[in-house]
Amino acid sequence: MKDEKDKDIKPKDGSENPKQREEHALEQALKQAFEQNIPDISPETAEILKDLPEEKKDAILDMMIRVDSFSGPLPRPDILEGYEKVKNGAAERIFDYTENEQKHRHKMGKFDAITDRIKYFSGQIIGAILAVIMTYVAYVLGLNGHDWLAGIIFTTTIISVLIIYVLNKKPEQK
Repeated sequence: MKDEKDKDIKPKDGSENPKQREEHALEQALKQAFEQNIPDISPETAEILKDLPEEKKDAILDMMIRVDSFSGPLPRPDILEGYEKVKNGAAERIFDYTENEQKHRHKMGKFDAITDRIKYFSGQIIGAILAVIMTYVAYVLGLNGHDWLAGIIFTTTIISVLIIYVLNKKPEQK
């Protein structure tokens, strides 16, 4: 709703509203950039586009999209050169930072693996201790005449231990 109002409202001096001025300035800047320097297209294509009528040229320019992707821990070499031009030694600092970051990730990966093993084995030890304690409790209850309760505790303990060892539950890897 606000956009419709903005289009209808014109300043008292008769000029366009700020949004329209901004859009018009952007269009003009794109046209100037196109006329001065056409990046990443062949000279033949540039020559063909210059000979087209303005509306067709605008339509083609609207369809032209440059997709530039780069994957890796470091920026592309041309970007590194740009950083180096801005500040001497910047590219070296980026390399150092990347190397240190990679060393840190490897160190944290090793640390995570060690703590996962510790948690897994400590859980096994605690589970074994609890199984022994529950077996002893069932034994004592059985000696004191509570056969049914002893049987239930012993049976559930054994079934629980067997399920854990048969299924071999380990911590999920991240």
